[in-house]
Amino acid sequence: MAVEPAFELDNMDLLIQFARYDFGIACVIRNFIEDELESNRLYEVHPIERIPPRAIGVAYHRHMPLSQASGALIDMLQYQEVTDI
Repeated sequence: MAVEPAFELDNMDLLIQFARYDFGIACVIRNFIEDELESNRLYEVHPIERIPPRAIGVAYHRHMPLSQASGALIDMLQYQEVTDI
């Protein structure tokens, strides 16, 4: 059975609010909802099937200098090893 979303949100706060009020499920960073999980306002859903690995891309102008933070982020992303959760 294929599931098609009625609408999509891209704001973490809105995702959490919609899930809290039973408007569906959301994929958010667990650290952001620790209080909701502890108070049972939200609960974690464990997928039946393994979620395939994802990739991230970064675009920047090679002739423009990057900030120190940007360079550090790109370095982290290049050498980040995926671990099982």
